[in-house]
Amino acid sequence: MSEQICPNCNQMAFTWSIDEDISGFTLWYCSLCSFKAQEDESKECQCDSCGDKSLMYLKAGESNFWFCTTCQNKMVAETR
Repeated sequence: MSEQICPNCNQMAFTWSIDEDISGFTLWYCSLCSFKAQEDESKECQCDSCGDKSLMYLKAGESNFWFCTTCQNKMVAETR
């Protein structure tokens, strides 16, 4: 499993696992800062900043946001 840049601490330590209880969701966890998020895979789309289809919708507690794993662009969920 490859690591990604964490949207919380900006370090290469963000990894994922499949949520077997909820279809279509991926669980993300940072091994450095302990940040946790749930990705809604049905909302994956193209990033406006870099053009790659690597923009994912993350839910972390009460916070929902878009995060691009290619360019690390982070946007509040309501802005898209």
